[in-house]
Amino acid sequence: MGHPLSAFRNLALALIGLFAASPAMAQIAPPDVKAALIAQSLRPAPGQSMPLAIAIEPPRGWHIYWQNPGDSGYAPRFAWTLPEGVTISAPRHPVPKRMVIGGIAMNVHEGRTVLVADLAIAANVPLGTALPLGGTIDLLVCSQESCVPDTVTLSQKLVAGDGAIDPSARSLIMAAQGALPQASDAQARYKLSGQTLTMGLALPVPAPENRLELYPVAPDGGVIGPVRLDRAQDGEVLISAPLGTARADSFNQVMLVERRPDTGVAHAWLVSASPGDPFSVVPGDMAARMARLIAPVLAPLAAAILGGLLLNLMPCVFPILSLKAMALVRSGAGKREARTEALGYLVGAVGTMVALGAAVLALRAGGEAVGWAFQLQNPGVVAVLLLLVAAIAFNLAGLFELPALGFATLGSEGFVGGVATGALAAFVATPCSGPFMAGALGAALILPAIAGLAIFAGLGLGLALPFLVIGFWEPARRRMPRPGAWMTVLRHVLSVPMFATALGLAWLIGQQSGVGAMTAALGGVVVLGLALWLTGARQRKMLPTWPAMPGVLAALALAVFGVGALALAPATARASAEIVPYSTSRLSDLRAGNRPVLVFATAAWCLTCKVNEATSLNAQTVRDAFRRRGAVMMEADWTRSDPEVTRLLTEHGRAGVPLYVWYPAHGSAQILPQVLTPDMVRALVER
Repeated sequence: MGHPLSAFRNLALALIGLFAASPAMAQIAPPDVKAALIAQSLRPAPGQSMPLAIAIEPPRGWHIYWQNPGDSGYAPRFAWTLPEGVTISAPRHPVPKRMVIGGIAMNVHEGRTVLVADLAIAANVPLGTALPLGGTIDLLVCSQESCVPDTVTLSQKLVAGDGAIDPSARSLIMAAQGALPQASDAQARYKLSGQTLTMGLALPVPAPENRLELYPVAPDGGVIGPVRLDRAQDGEVLISAPLGTARADSFNQVMLVERRPDTGVAHAWLVSASPGDPFSVVPGDMAARMARLIAPVLAPLAAAILGGLLLNLMPCVFPILSLKAMALVRSGAGKREARTEALGYLVGAVGTMVALGAAVLALRAGGEAVGWAFQLQNPGVVAVLLLLVAAIAFNLAGLFELPALGFATLGSEGFVGGVATGALAAFVATPCSGPFMAGALGAALILPAIAGLAIFAGLGLGLALPFLVIGFWEPARRRMPRPGAWMTVLRHVLSVPMFATALGLAWLIGQQSGVGAMTAALGGVVVLGLALWLTGARQRKMLPTWPAMPGVLAALALAVFGVGALALAPATARASAEIVPYSTSRLSDLRAGNRPVLVFATAAWCLTCKVNEATSLNAQTVRDAFRRRGAVMMEADWTRSDPEVTRLLTEHGRAGVPLYVWYPAHGSAQILPQVLTPDMVRALVER
């Protein structure tokens, strides 16, 4: 005799089908479910495999089902039409949400859901062979009131080639892989006592404020009741739960989910379980567990290091690095002193990046909608950064000496001076999000905290690499120009980008809080300049500089408190025929009307964003193309904290701006590169 749950589900689905065939139900049209195949490469290499994303997006208020649908519904069913030599594995689901309607518990996916499969190309497929992928998905799409079976079509054209990776597809797939439950080799043991399940697992102890959920992975495994944490110590977790509608033989593989109070997923593990004593859990092989932990971190860590390296080219970082390097050469420091200085710079850069990353992760764990460079959404923090950058610019211009840059007391500061300069470079670099950084920082927010902090450390390492090379590689120091009068001239020239950066920060305060706040901040810069002029005058006479400190404190107070007191309400995003402020409801309405939409997440403090807007999004040819096609640009402004924009970034695997997402009139969303060209944007609209 079959299991009662299976019989119930079959009866329910039969009734759905019967009801759907009735004249009354025939008036309910299937919802507009969008689906797409996203390949990591449009030219996959024969003899290799690659991840393939399957994006399914039901309308707002509708849902589809997980691989174990629970007490009702059924999981997506795939039917593929593939060329010879091509195979696709069973898709893997992200973590579902538990939904209860009328006492029936279901495991569902709401909103845009991205499944991940593996596509393999046989080694004997000739290069240049067309590889058209096709298939259908049989879905049961439900709302709170009704369920409608629907079939959607998938297609993607590939050509056997060199395996070149599409960066936007890679970013989306990495985010989707990060949302999958993590396979764990930690063993678990369970026993049943009547209608109660007790299970011991060798897994990390969950945070006290989080709750646990347990899901049988088997397609007809049913639903387990609410999970209670009975014991958590020494890397072992003991839980118990009512058996619910779960089958007694459905625990060979289970998924344990640690969910935060805001319903976000902190961790999810796939665990193999066996009957036995739950109090004698056997930890999994440590080497295998470490390998599983490290593997997902390697690619984003490499991207973070490369992204940090490129940050040295930013106008607010390059002068600091250049002067630090020249000061090291000018001082004539020996091998030991140079290496000590370089290690200090590394500690300062890495420590600052890790501290900022830890703050982001801690705030997100507490339910706050924040991302990278969140501190720049606070005008008071921007005012402090403005004074700091202005002080560096005054120093470069020769108004006074700043010891941390090494022009006055490099020899006596050594390691401490390096730490201060590395921290300074890292802090002023935070508004920037350049190539390679987007996917890396997005991964840092969805990986476990230790792995995320390692990625932030990689960003600091990349930032410090040039100075590490100079400090540790003597030929690099020997190849630098000899000290001379030209260094003073270069120093003054390098003050120009720093003054420009200060001007940009003042403009940012004006964008965030109005002209009054910007005036207060610039007043603070004037007072600071007078105090630093006094400092320089006393330095040249070899007198103590403490009499200038009241002026510095006055500048800080005027800038920070003046900005807070005179701040106006944040300006609303600009609106025009082609540009409208972002909101999820407005985006849904435009897509329901088959309007092409380009969503761009930006911020006034994001240099890359402003360059793209000036050169590409505001180009007349692009505006004309959007107008002809009835396309719309949506501006998701992240200058000030906006949870809705933060969710947009998180959904697309981003930790900060910029983000560009193209929604065609028909089809799935496409993430664009972080550096745009007018031709690229215009081609999207006209194709």
